Amino acid sequence: MTLTPTVGPTLHLDVGKALANLQRLRGWMPSTDVWYSIKANPAVPLLRVLAKHGAGFHVSSSRELQVTSDLMRSAGAHGLIVCSDPVNSPSLIATAATNGVRTFGCDSIHEVEKLEAIAGECEVFVRLDVGAAPGALATASSGVTLGELPSLLNRLRRGPVRLRGYTFHVGSNASDIGSWLAAIDCAATAMTVAERVGVRPEWLNLGGGIPASPAAAERVCQAVMEGLTKARLIDLHRAVEPGRFLVATAGSISTHVIGKAVRKGRLHV
Repeated sequence: MTLTPTVGPTLHLDVGKALANLQRLRGWMPSTDVWYSIKANPAVPLLRVLAKHGAGFHVSSSRELQVTSDLMRSAGAHGLIVCSDPVNSPSLIATAATNGVRTFGCDSIHEVEKLEAIAGECEVFVRLDVGAAPGALATASSGVTLGELPSLLNRLRRGPVRLRGYTFHVGSNASDIGSWLAAIDCAATAMTVAERVGVRPEWLNLGGGIPASPAAAERVCQAVMEGLTKARLIDLHRAVEPGRFLVATAGSISTHVIGKAVRKGRLHV
C-alpha cells in the first residue's frame, strides 16, 4: 500500500506485515488485549485490517477518534476505543462522549472533575508515575505518585467517574527490561493502596513502549509476563498499547536518486 504521492519520496506500508506483528505480539503476551496507538500511523487501510482482526485503538485527538469510530461502525468491529492519555482535551472528551467512548485516562483529581463535567458517567485508567526507561525515545513525565494515589482513589469512589484499572508508560521504544519490571512493582504496590482505600482495579494497561525491534520486543514481553506472574498481577485483565512495534518494520520509503558524487573520499547521493 502506498501512503504518499508517487512523485518524490514515497512511503509504502505492508499491512500484512503489520498484521503479522499483531499476531506475534499476541503470541508473546497471551490473554492481553492489544489497543493500537494510531498516532504511530493512522492510515485507514491499516486501521481497517487491525479492527477486522480484533484490535482495539488508543486515540489522542478528536480527529483520530472520529475516524476510528466511523471505521469501527462501518466494519461492524467490536474492539475497544480508549482515550487513555492522563490528560485529554475538552474537545476530545466531548467527541468521545458523542461516539459512545467511555474509557479515559487520568492522573489527577482535576482531570476527574473535567471528565465528570463533560462526559458524565465513565471509567478511567489511573496513570502511575513510574519514570522513564534509560534510552527511551520519549520521557514518561506524567502520572500520579504513590503518595498522591489515595486521595485520587477516594475521589473516584464517589463517582460518576469510576476506576477501571491502572496504567503506566515507561517511554517509547523502551527496551530496558529493568524499567518494565520496576513499573510492574509500582503497579503491585498501587494495588495494595487500592485495597486500603476500598476499591478494586480490575485491569492493568501496560501502555505503550514495546520496542520496534522484534528481538527486543520479544525479550521485553517475556520479561513482562514473568514479572506479572511474580508480582501476582497475572490474573488481572490486561492490555497493551503498541504503536511503532506494529508498523515500524512494515514501512519502507522509495525515492529517485538524481545524482552521485565522491567528495573528500565519501560517497554523496
